[in-house]
Formats: sequence, structure tokens, C-alpha cells
Amino acid sequence: MYVTKQDGCTLKIEEIKEHKIRYPKKDIITLLNALEVKGVKFSIVTKENAKKNLENLNYYYKLTVYKRNFNKSSEGKYLNLEFSYLGDIASVDMQLRYILAQFCLDIEHSLKTLLMKEVTENNNLDGYDIIEQFIQSTEKSHSPISKNSLFKKASHISNYQYALYNTHKDCPPVWAVLEIMSFGEFTRLLEFYLNRYPKKGLSVSSLRGLLAGVKRVRNMSMHSTPFLFDLSSNPLEHVNNCLVGYCFKLNIKKPYYKMKKIHDVICVLYMHDEFVKGQGSRVNRCEDLSSLVDRSTLRFHYLNQGSEIMKFFSTLRLILDNYDNKL
Repeated sequence: MYVTKQDGCTLKIEEIKEHKIRYPKKDIITLLNALEVKGVKFSIVTKENAKKNLENLNYYYKLTVYKRNFNKSSEGKYLNLEFSYLGDIASVDMQLRYILAQFCLDIEHSLKTLLMKEVTENNNLDGYDIIEQFIQSTEKSHSPISKNSLFKKASHISNYQYALYNTHKDCPPVWAVLEIMSFGEFTRLLEFYLNRYPKKGLSVSSLRGLLAGVKRVRNMSMHSTPFLFDLSSNPLEHVNNCLVGYCFKLNIKKPYYKMKKIHDVICVLYMHDEFVKGQGSRVNRCEDLSSLVDRSTLRFHYLNQGSEIMKFFSTLRLILDNYDNKL
């Protein structure tokens, strides 16, 4: 017998059973004992307190994913890894996600402001036709957009934007759509507009690559996905010229900034520097991130200076120092 998954793939019942046997649910003490066998120490945080941590403050995967930052011996045991270190990194990662989320929201707001300025000053548009043109342009794409899909999440009376939806659902103007559409839909609209009405000094191809990085960081931050592990993996094949030039000026080497996570965070900081005009947002975000970098550098005294995390925070410091020079 077979079971069909959501992605259309099928699995044999036997394969499902084997998977469940290989990865069974385990109680917390069993999980902690397994960590101890792998070399994780409980000298700073006792095993009993570690159990309470996993019962009340965090859960196993969200905490133990960070063990990938530590080396193993030839016997496969972790070297110099205390359970408390995993909590340290998890805490810093959480703070980093919150700060990056604010960077991304600033970028989104600034780009929406830019688009509204362009549409408002474009005498060839009335604010409604651009949405009609945009929807039509997606009809033959792999992911077509309709008025219904744009407004779907606001169509229920419990949604905060229901009044806006109810007013404009049949004939949506750009200023209403911007308040409801997803970030992914917005980036498609922005690219569509700039392709049709080019803006001097703004390359759509470069913007597309930068926005892809911002989108990944935004999703990671908003969904509270762990970030500080495997930082120097998954290299990208192509990096747009804006980022290449930016990294060259900062002496960030290509093999490093091609790594997806590094690339994406640099995209966020670059876009924030280029497009966010509000001094309050610029100063506050940089101060928050700068403070986290400084505190984390001291906090991670148990990490080698050449470790992925320390190198990442060193890169953030380099970018922030350059950013601050413009404030």
C-alpha cells in the first residue's frame, strides 16, 4: 500500500513504519542522556535544570540545532560543549531574529512609500489601472494573481483590514492593495511597475536579487526559525552586482558572501542603508544590532575566534561601522 503526500510523492506503508521506528518520540531525559553520550556536558547547567528548560523555556530541536557550531572528536563526541552554551546561542539568535525582523519591516515600508510616490506622480496612471495591469501580467505565470487572491486574507469580517477590503474588493486601487498583499506579492508588483516605468538609478535585476535575500530573512525572522548554524554552507551561484561592489568596498571576500545566510543578511543591511530614510529607524536599528554584536562577542567567550558565529558577528560589525559613517 502507498500513501500520497501533499507534494504528490508516494510512500510505502513499510517506509513510513521504518521512519517512525528510526525517529521515535522520546522523553526529555532520554534525549538529554543521548546528548551526554555524544559529549555534551552538564557542568554549568545540571541535567535536572536542563530538563526544566526543555519543559518550560524551549524545545529540543530549537535548542540542540546549535550544536552544529561545535567540533567533534575522532570518536564523534562534541568537544568543549556545555548544554548551557546551546541556550546562550539560542538566546542571541532569538534577539537577532527580532532585530532583523525590524530591519525587514523598515525596508518593506520604505519600498511601499517609494512605489506610492512613483504612482502618485505618474500622470499616466490613476492608481487602479496599475493593479489591473499587474494582475493581467501574472495570468500566464506559474503563480497567477487575482483580485480574490490579493484580498483573500482580508475577506473575513474578523480581519483588521476587512473594512478596507469591503470598500475596494471589486475595484482595488494600489493604496488599498499595498495594505493587504503579502510581501512576496508586493515585490512582484514593485518589479512589474519598475519594468513598465523604469526609474533612473534603480536596476530591476539587481533589486530582484536583493529582495530575494530580504524575503528569506523576513520569513526566517517572522517564523522564528533558528539561524545561527551552518552559516558557511549553501553557496549561491549568482550574486547581483550591487552586492558584489558593496562587499568589495568592505573587503568581504566572495567565497564568504556567496553563502546564502551571509548573503541574505548583507542584503538586508544594504537595502536598509540604501532605502530607509527615517533617521529614527536608521539609528535605532543600528544601535540595537550594534549592541547585540558587542554583547554577543563577549558572551561567546567559549567559541573560537575563527568559528562561523564569531566570523559572522565580525562581519556585522564591519558593515555597521560603515553604515554608521553615513548617519
